[in-house]
Amino acid sequence: MNASLITGVAGGPWAIAASGTNLYVATQSGTIGLYTTSGATVNASLITGLDSPEGIAVLGDKLFVTDTDNQGLGRIGEYTTSGAIVNASLITGLYTPWGIAVSGDKLFVTDYLEGKVSEYTTSGATVNDLLITGLGAPSGIAVLGTDLNLLSNGSDTASRIGEYTTSGATVNGTFIKVSGGPNDRRVASGFAIVPEPSTLALLAAGAAALLVFRRRR
Repeated sequence: MNASLITGVAGGPWAIAASGTNLYVATQSGTIGLYTTSGATVNASLITGLDSPEGIAVLGDKLFVTDTDNQGLGRIGEYTTSGAIVNASLITGLYTPWGIAVSGDKLFVTDYLEGKVSEYTTSGATVNDLLITGLGAPSGIAVLGTDLNLLSNGSDTASRIGEYTTSGATVNGTFIKVSGGPNDRRVASGFAIVPEPSTLALLAAGAAALLVFRRRR
């Protein structure tokens, strides 16, 4: 384990996605950097010119990125893993898209302020804008098999991981409760699941340790 695997990220990291030996990191300064899983910098400015990239997902040689401007208007852009723009406005008209996860030809996106998860295709079509609703500040999201693992805040402001199916059914809305109390205003930002047989049990048992907390600006 290494608590300082990658340091000096400009503006601070907001989201992370892994693919093979590559790590893609979205930052507060509006960039996406590429690093190796051993911590080496490949390209700290792989993608630039974003407003507020809150979430990132990898599918083959494609990156899907949620991006929100200062008015809370958001979009999902599609890029290649080498940093080329495929479609910077693949999905538009969103409010506060934050976390994003991909499974097959489907994208699952959390809306932080509207408290929902929406489902789209990787080609940009809307499947279900209200796949999961009634959530409190949903942020990070990850797919594991036919399950969605979702970070959100409850009415008690506690950060939690809830488990849902990819069809939107609730399995356990509070699978893991991370923190709580009326004075706890922290918001769980993001996490990832690596479904490798040798590490799956460890990551699932230690999911709370993978959380990154930060304040919503």
